[in-house]
Amino acid sequence: MVQTVKKHEPFLVNAKDDTILKAVYFYRGLTAEQVAWLVFKLSSISYARERLAKLAAYTYLHRYHYPVLSGFSPWVYELGTLGIKYLRLQEECDISRFRRVEDEERGHGNVKHLLALNDLLIAGEKLSRPSIVLARRVHDWMFRQEPLKVPVGKEEIAVIPDGLLEFRIRTQSTYSYPLWIELDRGSEWGKNIKDKLTALITVVNEVGYKDLFGTEYITVAFVTLGDAKRRDLLRSYVRERLTAMNLLDLSDMFLFATLSYESDPKTKAKWLDPYKTFLSPIWVTAGSSPLPVSLLELP
Repeated sequence: MVQTVKKHEPFLVNAKDDTILKAVYFYRGLTAEQVAWLVFKLSSISYARERLAKLAAYTYLHRYHYPVLSGFSPWVYELGTLGIKYLRLQEECDISRFRRVEDEERGHGNVKHLLALNDLLIAGEKLSRPSIVLARRVHDWMFRQEPLKVPVGKEEIAVIPDGLLEFRIRTQSTYSYPLWIELDRGSEWGKNIKDKLTALITVVNEVGYKDLFGTEYITVAFVTLGDAKRRDLLRSYVRERLTAMNLLDLSDMFLFATLSYESDPKTKAKWLDPYKTFLSPIWVTAGSSPLPVSLLELP
């Protein structure tokens, strides 16, 4: 359904609009479904669409159709001209780091990866318990501005994490649990994926993640969506690379999971359950043990 807006109406950014604009800044591109889940509630998708349509009509947001191969094509919202100007006045957003999305970045594969990654990062943001706080989050577009270059054979491989989620776990004391997020879309095979994994393992072994993330340690979380065979293939590749590099003692730093979406029968909305994703024993390490573990370990 296309939302129409009478542009002669006066428009002021309200508190929810402010939250939407800051969310779109961080996540780079969001659907109405994602905005409803993140800012409102899933039953408020219609209202989320109205606000997004108004923000787009007044150029606070720009929107384009997700280029699906068939079926329904939702709008994807990114910052528009007035949205960028508005956020320049906000201290929370370093708009100097922001650059517009180029047309070639809006292809099916890129947008599919962006939206799936955002679903995963949103799940981290929605994880809410008194003992768990999301202290820091970094999106891949921020890492792309200063990629870490790692020599692999005769080549240099750019290591660009898909994201960082750093949780603080509160017990009798507080400790940090940083997660290096890698969302695999099954598009890389053979030498390409093995070289990428070699570079990633090199960063972990040489503690290069201190430069990337500013953390003292890291857990690398590989995620596939609905594809257990791909998860197992990635796990075998990482184990193969660790063995070849004589680094099997690092196996427990690499975790793998296949995630599946929850869905609402009424609205047809889909989302990743935060508690299942981060707190349920659905992850396996690169080590020899097949026993599943949770991504975040609570006391």
